[in-house]
Amino acid sequence: MSSFSPLLMQDITQVDPQSIAQQRGNTPAETAMLAAFANAPWLADDPAAARDPTTVKLCRADRDLLFQVLMVENVSRAKQAQLESLRAKIDPRHHRVDTLRQSKAPRTFDMVSHIDMDGEDTASDASPRTDVFKLTLQTRSGDIFFAINTEPLGWGSCRWGAKIVVRKGAIFSRGVFCLTPANTVMCSGSMPAWNVGHEHRMVMYLEGKLGGPQEAQGTGANPRKRTAAQADGL
Repeated sequence: MSSFSPLLMQDITQVDPQSIAQQRGNTPAETAMLAAFANAPWLADDPAAARDPTTVKLCRADRDLLFQVLMVENVSRAKQAQLESLRAKIDPRHHRVDTLRQSKAPRTFDMVSHIDMDGEDTASDASPRTDVFKLTLQTRSGDIFFAINTEPLGWGSCRWGAKIVVRKGAIFSRGVFCLTPANTVMCSGSMPAWNVGHEHRMVMYLEGKLGGPQEAQGTGANPRKRTAAQADGL
């Protein structure tokens, strides 16, 4: 039985749809991925809108759409806190214990090559986590769009290069899809080469967003200067 695992590990901008036209999925997610890959990419019939999707006002997807994930960012959590957690992951000497959280163990974050989509705090809580994530998505034609979750997605984790299907009916406005569990299928996968040095690249990205390299906490070291433009060029 044929498998779609090769597509899950490929850059969809480099795959000819005809080359997999006869393939069949082994799972519901693979079947959804194949069907969406065969559909025309989002805004493919409107090149001007694809170049500047912020001009497209509120509408709904009229077909299932396949994207690969270029980046995931937790926009519910302070960038400085994310930066400190990444530095602690890269070099434990940068780890800081939050002494105000006396009833809980210090938080830890696994960001080796993926981001935790279920929320980092596993301690008991009266309400479920409602972290909002910003995803940078790419179609097989190379066009870039964004997405945010309006409900917890329950994906577990999402690697760079993962494939997702945005279902017909999903809301799109000003370049952004609104994701819910009902209109999104996580197909998983990744692009291994994109995930090499993930933590260091995220540090550069966050430093750029914060206005430049931040002094390493607890070491007194001052990293080499990088401009925001360089950091945004990841």
